Amino acid sequence: RALAAELVRTRHSASARFPVAGLVIALLQGAGWWFVATRDVTGWAQLFGWQSIYATGLLAPLAALLAGLTVSREKAAREGGTRWRPLAPAVGWLARATVLAGQSLAFNAALVLPVLGLGVAKGLTGAPVARLVALTVVFWLTSLPVAALALLVARRAGMIVAVALALAWQVAGVLRAEGPTWAVEPWTWPVRAMMPLLGIHPNAMALDPGSPVWAWDPWSPALGCVGLAVALGLLDARSAGRLRDRRPRRTLLGRDARDTPATRGAVADQGDSPALLAPDDAVAAADVALHPVRRGRPAPLVGLAASLLRTAIAPLLLAALVAIPAVGVLWNAAYVRGFSGWLVVPLGSCLLVCLLWAAQQDAWRVLALRHAPAALAGRLLALVALAVTAVAGEAALVAGLRGDPDAVRFGVVLAAVGLAWLVLCLALVTRVGAGAAIGVTLLALVFSLVFGGTWLSRTPVWLVGVLGWPASADDLPRAALAVGLCALLALAGGLAWVRGLRAAASR
Repeated sequence: RALAAELVRTRHSASARFPVAGLVIALLQGAGWWFVATRDVTGWAQLFGWQSIYATGLLAPLAALLAGLTVSREKAAREGGTRWRPLAPAVGWLARATVLAGQSLAFNAALVLPVLGLGVAKGLTGAPVARLVALTVVFWLTSLPVAALALLVARRAGMIVAVALALAWQVAGVLRAEGPTWAVEPWTWPVRAMMPLLGIHPNAMALDPGSPVWAWDPWSPALGCVGLAVALGLLDARSAGRLRDRRPRRTLLGRDARDTPATRGAVADQGDSPALLAPDDAVAAADVALHPVRRGRPAPLVGLAASLLRTAIAPLLLAALVAIPAVGVLWNAAYVRGFSGWLVVPLGSCLLVCLLWAAQQDAWRVLALRHAPAALAGRLLALVALAVTAVAGEAALVAGLRGDPDAVRFGVVLAAVGLAWLVLCLALVTRVGAGAAIGVTLLALVFSLVFGGTWLSRTPVWLVGVLGWPASADDLPRAALAVGLCALLALAGGLAWVRGLRAAASR
């Protein structure tokens, strides 16, 4: 019954649509092979090699996103009331983990198996069906520990923290996969398992025919991932029943009434007087009397800015503004451009949008009644655009001080890409949710690294790598084209965002 209930709760959710995302990734990877790699090479080995985009860049973050979406769904629904029903927390966790594992299997199958159809459609013969099935199973098994870790972390720290930890897991696995201590580094196991199946090194370079990697056993690290997932799952299941929603100790009205200057002295003399614990109507009336309505023009921009003070936006912005000069001092201009263009601006824009909407979502219906959604959208955009522009400007300044002759061009394109992506993420997070914005950003970043950070950036397909335009638009015509396209993307995203804000106000 617990499993049947979990299936009902999962129906029509974002996590249930994850196999569609797997199919999209499969088609994108296949399109890259079809239109780029097949100009020179047309074998199954090259087609398998394009799976490295997922294996080395997206496997862990997407597994964590799948688990994080499940946790976010149940937090919003307060676990469907199961905390107040005779259901053991461990049983509920087991049902959720079972459904999550099934969704992960469907996602990986949708991502890998269409490769067979792409190869046959291109005229390849001798399809390696067994190898495709093995790759699907290995991808699935190696994603399980990341999903288990994300379940544990997202329940306590949120989906964004879980995805960030998974991204670090992915990067560490790619960097350490061929190291001598890989056996005691679990983050390397997924990459080690896929290398002999895909025929690539961790940097996606093809293996030489005589490489010893061909003889590696992919199943040992895959089974190690299963064991780690079971251990993390037992830890999470054991503590599942101890987590409770945090409740404020006092109501807002009671706190306001006691903390006003007019009553502070009386409270000090009387302590917790029964007079201060009046019924709700009396407390509300006292609060109105103590806080008379002030006439005048409202200041929505000040209010919106104040609502962001309790978020992590200010500390994260400060960290970015400190980190970029530190990179410039420790290394050179190339590192400043790579750090700000590939990490801070794209991921920071998405994170900024998620935190922004989380701070506004609950009060949006009331805000939209007092002010036009388009006007509020303009004020919100002004606040976050200032942050992105400041980061891009500082990156250009530091790069210029470190001797980069193209620092101004880089800064302009970086600011344009950051603002355009900011608006697109605002439209996504408002209409679909934070998970969609994070997932699309991860996909766009990895594919931009392929088309904008490799030799492909010298070909016409550099336009596909949107987030890589600050690096690939390295001359004036390309920079002008990139800025113009960013303006069009920002306009389309802005219109979709305003429509999403109006829809959110009516929900």
